[in-house]
Amino acid sequence: MQEKNVKANPEVILRDDFEEAAVLFNPTDGKTFSLNKTGLVIWRHLDGKHNVDQIAVEVSNQCSDVSDNVKNHISSLIDMLVDKGLAGRIV
Repeated sequence: MQEKNVKANPEVILRDDFEEAAVLFNPTDGKTFSLNKTGLVIWRHLDGKHNVDQIAVEVSNQCSDVSDNVKNHISSLIDMLVDKGLAGRIV
């Protein structure tokens, strides 16, 4: 079965003017979620067009010291973002 692509919730506000991190704000529940630089690369590719494999390539191209199990880390972050309502899986 092919994994569904993920799209960021369009209502979520991204604030990325911090040096080492970014913050997502969900106006629906008033909660925030912090992302490191790698998480920000992932977030920017949650456009519904990229799957985990494609995002892993982007992370490898844009980040240093990428672990061998980068796909597992990406999947875990995506699962967390979906669970928190910050993103959703699309068909």
